Amino acid sequence: MTTGFSNVRSMEYLLIHELYKTFKDKFEFYYPFFFQRKRDDTLLSSLNYLSDIKLVALFARRPKTDSPNSNFIEVTFRQSLFEQAYELGKNNVSAICGSPLATRIKDIGFGAQIQWFIIKNNTHQTLVTYEFIDGEIETRTLVDEVQLIDDSHLLNILNKSPKLSWNKVLEKITKWNEDYIKFNLGNTYSRFFATFNNIQKPVFIAYRLKSG
Repeated sequence: MTTGFSNVRSMEYLLIHELYKTFKDKFEFYYPFFFQRKRDDTLLSSLNYLSDIKLVALFARRPKTDSPNSNFIEVTFRQSLFEQAYELGKNNVSAICGSPLATRIKDIGFGAQIQWFIIKNNTHQTLVTYEFIDGEIETRTLVDEVQLIDDSHLLNILNKSPKLSWNKVLEKITKWNEDYIKFNLGNTYSRFFATFNNIQKPVFIAYRLKSG
């Protein structure tokens, strides 16, 4: 039986760093943040006249294994991730995901081997589990809703994101937040967790790429 040995918030710190490190020569501006109403969208925030800003949503996954010395890793994607990707996609925001491929604490620090994914917009997908052996995907576990991507594909996603003003970034995130809660209004369990912020929400990355 597999189990995790870290937490999602720690993986978010790791992925924020690794994403920046991988493309630091491409970024002119890089701002990761956890959106909070009445904190990130204050009047003072709206007076920041930033332009040509791009936006992606980053979800962290934690690796699971059966032993620190194992070569076997599981990475799971739960229904709420697909639901959020759907709502983000409606606002033209890509949902990317990452997980270190490691079975020991010593291998999940900065510089860890990261596998990146792109999550497709599918509200009907409930649970996906990808299996890796010696860092390679077991192809029988692959599904269309979660695609493995390499650095070049990830850079392509970053490049294709539309340019926005800072106020437009806040508008899109606010709309996503409202729509996701509405999406869950028919489900008492989901509504409770969506409303009280216990469902994993993404790290938003606002960034500007260097020209040329």
